Amino acid sequence: MNRLLLIIALIPALTACFPQEHPAPPERGHAKMVPISPVQRAERPAIVQAREELLRPPQPILPSPALLATIRDGAVSSVFMSAHALSGRLSTTGLPKNTRQTQEGYWIGSMPDASHIQALGARGVHVIISGSALSTSARNTAEQLGMQIVHIPFGGSFPNHRTILEGVKDVQPYGVFIHCDHGGDRTGAILAFLLSTQHNWPTERAFLAVVHPGPNDLRRLRAILEDEGYPVSDETLNQFAGIYSAQLNGGFGGLKVRGPNYEKLVRTTIAAIREANASIY
Repeated sequence: MNRLLLIIALIPALTACFPQEHPAPPERGHAKMVPISPVQRAERPAIVQAREELLRPPQPILPSPALLATIRDGAVSSVFMSAHALSGRLSTTGLPKNTRQTQEGYWIGSMPDASHIQALGARGVHVIISGSALSTSARNTAEQLGMQIVHIPFGGSFPNHRTILEGVKDVQPYGVFIHCDHGGDRTGAILAFLLSTQHNWPTERAFLAVVHPGPNDLRRLRAILEDEGYPVSDETLNQFAGIYSAQLNGGFGGLKVRGPNYEKLVRTTIAAIREANASIY
C-alpha cells in the first residue's frame, strides 16, 4: 500500500522528465486554432445561433392590416389606441425625450444626440427625417452608421413634401425616425402628412392623431379642418384626438394650434397632402 502511494506521488515528477509534444506554431497571419471537445462541438451551433440572435437588430411588432383598417375606420377609442401604441412596441430606453412608436412603425420624438442615434440604429432605424438641424456630433454618428438624413428644417410652413417622399421611398416605417426640437408640432405635421399620403388615413384623422389633446387645441384644429373641407364629427374627435401625441404616450405635448404660425403650419401641411395625393392618384 505504501509503495502504491509512493508511485502515485512520483507521477508528476516522472512526467516532467519526458519531452512534451508542442503543436507547431501558427503560420503568420493565421489565428491559432483551439481544440474543442466533442460536447463543445455538438453545442457550438446553438451557441452561434444564440449569438446571432443577440446581435440581430430587434424589429418592432407590426400591427396586422386588419387592425390598421380598424384604426382608419374609426372603430377604436383614443384611450385604447394610446395604450396600445405602447404595448408591443420596443423599449424607448436610451432614446430622446417624447419618443414613441406608431402602429405603422414610425419612430417619432425630440432632438436626438449622438448616443440616441446609436440607440436608434440598434433598433433598425436607418432614415432620419430632421425637422430641425442635428448637432454636428449626431450627424457624424448617423453618417458613420450609414444612415440617410432627410434634412428639412422648417418653421411655420410645411417643407417640400417631395423631399420627404423621396426619403421614405422603399423604406419600411419602422426604419424611420422623425424629429424636431421637442417631437410635437413639426414632428406631428410630418407624421400627419405620411399617414395621409402613405397609409390612406383620412386627412382629418391624421391631424387629430397628432394634435395636443387639450380642448383649445382640439377646438381650433377642428375649425381649421372644417374650413378646409374636412368635417369632424364628435365621434371621430373622441376616437382619434391625440392618439399619437406625446401627451398620451408617456411624454408631453403634440401639434399645437395656438396662433397664426401654428395655423399656417396646419394649412400648409394640408396643401402638401392634397398636392401629394393628387400626384399619387
